[in-house]
Amino acid sequence: MNLAKRARDLTQADHNGAAVVERTRTQIKHEIAPGRFWLHSHVSPIHINGTETEIDTEWILADQVADAPWLRKMVLADYNAYALPGTAAFDAGQIVRYVDPDSGEDLTFQPQQLQWTNDLDQIEAIGDPQTVGATISDDSLLWSGAFGLGLDFEWKTDTIRLIKRLIIASGASIGTPPQFIIDGGNPVLRLQFIFQKSNNVDIWIDGALWDEKSNNPLTTSAPVEFRDASNNVLWYFAPAYATDSSTDPDVAQEITPEYRFRSQANNLFVEVRVPWSWLETAVYPVTIDPTVNPQTAAGTDDAHEDHTGANFSSSDTIIKCAANTSAASNRRYFGAFRVQVSASGTVNQAYITVKASSTSADDPNVDLSCEDVDSADDFSTTPDVTSRVRTTATTVWVTTGIGTGATNSADFDSSVQEIFDRGGWSSGNYIVCFMDGRGDVSQAFGPTSYDGTAGDAPLLFVDYTAAGETVVQDIISSGLIPFAR
Repeated sequence: MNLAKRARDLTQADHNGAAVVERTRTQIKHEIAPGRFWLHSHVSPIHINGTETEIDTEWILADQVADAPWLRKMVLADYNAYALPGTAAFDAGQIVRYVDPDSGEDLTFQPQQLQWTNDLDQIEAIGDPQTVGATISDDSLLWSGAFGLGLDFEWKTDTIRLIKRLIIASGASIGTPPQFIIDGGNPVLRLQFIFQKSNNVDIWIDGALWDEKSNNPLTTSAPVEFRDASNNVLWYFAPAYATDSSTDPDVAQEITPEYRFRSQANNLFVEVRVPWSWLETAVYPVTIDPTVNPQTAAGTDDAHEDHTGANFSSSDTIIKCAANTSAASNRRYFGAFRVQVSASGTVNQAYITVKASSTSADDPNVDLSCEDVDSADDFSTTPDVTSRVRTTATTVWVTTGIGTGATNSADFDSSVQEIFDRGGWSSGNYIVCFMDGRGDVSQAFGPTSYDGTAGDAPLLFVDYTAAGETVVQDIISSGLIPFAR
């Protein structure tokens, strides 16, 4: 996935020869005519931190000598990853390596047996890692039947992290815990890995160095960090999540399972524990994701909240934008995201590009607008969606069945123009864009969020004519490949 290249390709398709005139961490700007610009501004980073190198998360062929024994690599992001140690089989042991490109420190991951367990630490196997090969598609390595029929596993190189997904097709794929597991109290599904870390990496939990001798094993939901010898945070465990396929806005589609950590020699055994009480009522397929991130800001630039002001979240894997006609018994949801916008002047066109999280939540029936402020706060500083003041200009976007590919919204240029026309607006400020579920027709809509898949998070496109903007034309020509890191 190369979001900057996608923006360049879209621009060239309509305006052959347009020049890239500005790049920032999350933006790319083209001049398509004198004084007229196309700006693509993303929630997710599209350039490697501190450079103009385009992030490209495709798994490419590794060098047979320099990268041995790995068969595939991804080295154009803030982190590097290597996969498939001479074979594509899921049961090949340490199948992925995660590298900090600045320090050279690394982690390697090895999947272990999928199990049921309980408060007594009794165990019943669900499935062992299988000898199945990976299907490689751009940024995805997918092992179908990784733990058995209906139990797939995916390693996906997102723009900010390496996503690990266990995908459970149905309740029959995992069965029911045996009675002795249930009788042992609080039965859970246990997804586990061995993480082998390089020698100069320490584990910090909740802001303190982990005392592995006196507190081992440790069950926690506190922040977990990997730090180098200089106490710099290299990676951290984002909260694990398990999400089902329900589209009912009043049903919790996602839970945050507990981690359990156990240290042995230089290895870290990590368990993600998903309660059976949730799994037995979940709507399948179910996805379980224990994610390790580089030290990158959390996804506080998108959020949702229901129309009453309840159920705020800036960490869900989707942005809920559900429309509903029955406000008394069900809820409408208002979704929003924030991006930096290096632009001002006359807006010719503006739209949002989103990817629906599933085909059961791909029917937008929303009002599009912007927050009527000079520069919008993120959703950590101001944890609110419904009470933020909307622009007077609002655009209705109603359609059905957009699928899970990239889809452009209706044009809401008047809302963006209203922000540009504010007396305190300055190019480089932040805009919050709203997707408010309407009350006339009930439709389920849930775009993918930054916390779900950062590269699929919303993008704002603005076509504008600048007001007295000076342009430097030769920063990077649109026909050149950006320099490698």
